[in-house]
This record gives sequence, structure tokens and C-alpha cells, in this order.
Amino acid sequence: MVMTNPDVRALHHYNVDVKKLKKMKSIMKLCGKVARMLVGLAKSSEAYRRASSVMAAFSFISGSNPRVDLLFF
Repeated sequence: MVMTNPDVRALHHYNVDVKKLKKMKSIMKLCGKVARMLVGLAKSSEAYRRASSVMAAFSFISGSNPRVDLLFF
């Protein structure tokens, strides 16, 4: 999932680079996040929208972060 989904990949890089988590711990954390997203999407019968999830995930980041800037192309 980390290698195929650009949103999850960006969150993984953020966890590793900024939060200084180990790579495996970041992946385990993202597995839980993806599971919560899937349950929420299933309950609400909505489709996954990349733009809204990325904006919500990085709304707290201020300043210039090269990994985040890649997401908004």
C-alpha cells in the first residue's frame, strides 16, 4: 500500500522524516489508518477522494515541506 498509493506514501515519508518513527512502526500505524478510512468509507457509502484526504491530512502543516509540495501538483 505504501508503494502504490501516493497519499499513503506521503504520510509514510512524513512519519519517518518528520516524526522520526521507524519504518515498520510507520507502516503499522498507516495500516490502522487505512483500516479506519475503509470502515468510514463503507459506512458512509462514499468513494475515496484523494484531494479531500490529502488536504485533511496535511492541513496542520505550515511552511514549505518538499514531500508535501509533491502532493499538490
